[in-house]
Amino acid sequence: MSNVALIFAGGTGKRMHAGGVPKQFLELYGKPIIIYTLEKFENHDYIDSIVISCLDGYIEKLWKLCAKFHITKVKAIVRGGATGQESIYNGLVKIHELDPDTNSVVLVHDGVRPLVDPATITENIKCCRINGSAITVTPAIETVILDREANPDIHETRELGTILDRKQCQLAKAPQTFFVDDLLECHNKAIDEGRNDFIDSANLMRYFGKKLYTVEGRTENIKITTPIDYYIFKAIVTAKESSNAFGLPGYMRKYRLETCEKARRVLEYTYTHKVEAALSANGGREDDVDYEKLLRESYRECFGRTPGEDGRICGICRGGGTWTTTIDPETHHIRTVCDADGHGAVQTFVNEPFQYAQ
Repeated sequence: MSNVALIFAGGTGKRMHAGGVPKQFLELYGKPIIIYTLEKFENHDYIDSIVISCLDGYIEKLWKLCAKFHITKVKAIVRGGATGQESIYNGLVKIHELDPDTNSVVLVHDGVRPLVDPATITENIKCCRINGSAITVTPAIETVILDREANPDIHETRELGTILDRKQCQLAKAPQTFFVDDLLECHNKAIDEGRNDFIDSANLMRYFGKKLYTVEGRTENIKITTPIDYYIFKAIVTAKESSNAFGLPGYMRKYRLETCEKARRVLEYTYTHKVEAALSANGGREDDVDYEKLLRESYRECFGRTPGEDGRICGICRGGGTWTTTIDPETHHIRTVCDADGHGAVQTFVNEPFQYAQ
């Protein structure tokens, strides 16, 4: 009854114009896109294992990257196919070989979709376990027009096609989640029919009569296909690392990034080693968890000493000022107050809530 992430990364990235480097191996801040993606599943408590379908010729490289970035849940890396459909099929065969359990769930996800959030992964698993499938969707926010080629009466003209009601339209994204046996069965049917042109798993499963259920995800869960997608990805990652990055003076951005790493280490340690145990001890009741106490313990274990009695994580900026980081116990927002120059010019930064499996 395991949950397996199937990451397909068999594309060559022709639309990226990256000088021959497959888009999944393009780097941001020294880390390949595929690793950003894998980390989301590696760090999710509900994911038991990962199988990757990789571009031929890059399998050894990907194993080395997994070791370098401590991706430990990967059980196999198989050769990708000529199409996304074939890459997914190769991965499914390996998953079934490793774990023939008929109750296993597979989350099919693009290797170049690195901004998926933990809540979307969790809801995919829950929805599939209840309904048999889960397709991540987001609302359509642009006007959707039916292609002229679908209307033979206007095919030879430049007349606009049918405008669809945007309120009735959604965009299918990933993960797309199914029971392994169900998805593998439909892939085998497609092979028998000589069909290798399904654009995604949802399209394939719908063609063979399977009911599909949706999970609403975040619009930032983009697929990095073109250069502009890469720069959007970079902007989002940078903004998350330094909240309000685009509105702050340059020297404040510098201090924020300098102080963030130490705070992040303690925060990640807290949620990795402390929170789950505390929740279990309190019967799952978050209201009874003393997050500041957990922070103090984590700080001591990370750095060998205890922070101030108020439990805040404190430090000294290079400019002589101070910074303080806390977790809001109700919203789980990470709050950093920074007096960067020591002269009372206090700036407060609030990150998005630290995500962890419920």
